[in-house]
Amino acid sequence: MPRISVIMPLYNAEKYVRQSVSSILNQTYTDFELFIVDDQSTDNSYEIVQQLQDSRIHLLQNSENLGIAQTRNIALQHAEGEYIAIMDDDDIAPLYRFEKEILYLDSHKDIAAVGGHCRYIDGNGNDLGKQWNIFTNPRYINAHIIFDNPIPNSSGMIRNEIIQKYNIQYRDNMYGTEDYRFWAECSVHGFLGNINEVMLYWRTNYENETEKAFKVHSMERKNAIASTQKYLLEKLGFQLDEKDINVLISVFREHGSVSSMEEIQVLFCALQKIVKQAEDMGMVNSNEIKVMCRKRFGEKIGKAFFLWE
Repeated sequence: MPRISVIMPLYNAEKYVRQSVSSILNQTYTDFELFIVDDQSTDNSYEIVQQLQDSRIHLLQNSENLGIAQTRNIALQHAEGEYIAIMDDDDIAPLYRFEKEILYLDSHKDIAAVGGHCRYIDGNGNDLGKQWNIFTNPRYINAHIIFDNPIPNSSGMIRNEIIQKYNIQYRDNMYGTEDYRFWAECSVHGFLGNINEVMLYWRTNYENETEKAFKVHSMERKNAIASTQKYLLEKLGFQLDEKDINVLISVFREHGSVSSMEEIQVLFCALQKIVKQAEDMGMVNSNEIKVMCRKRFGEKIGKAFFLWE
């Protein structure tokens, strides 16, 4: 049995899937299997993958269009490797990705999953000169995830035993935030890590699933992010009143900001409650939670331009 099972949902990616799959097949670490699940593509995506000759590829096809979350879950059901690597049908993995991630997880037994930095590329694969720099301290990552996603999805590799033991899946109706919820559920059962190198080239500047969701379902997307934030606050044992929670999810939504002095005061008090409760509960990353709350509060105050009007 291969040590790594790679899962890739496929839907209408005929322009990019060959390059995406090639970046997996040409990895320097070769002990893996690749499950590609086509979600009833209406272009030539399925036929393109059929033409690729490699025994490590296992091509499946849904009987009907199920959406990206359920398609990923079908791939997860087939994955039996020790580690599961996430990959999307339009992204590109650096060829050293698996080698470095499996070395990291083999040598950090307390880490449930690992990712890395993400470079942005356009529809033609050109580097856009922009990078999503992520945090590398696992204790800080598990603090940061309370309000924001700390792992680029297609850079991630997770221990399969975590998936199986806790029945972690991608959730429907998350409007492009399925990955945030997925990593949030993983973080409840172990620390997340990141390697201080580029582990993903993420294709943007065209109509991918995340950008479509942001444009068409902006409010639903915000509500989905709020549901994940509430999930984590509850799972981690924080007890906040409704006013605290409402301000937190309003301020820490995508492009969220504070809009009044009263909101600033509520936000400050809510974050202080989180810090105090983390200390009282003896959370091993209580200091990182304190640092995260202080930094995120500072970020929001720094953008409260109404204070200077």
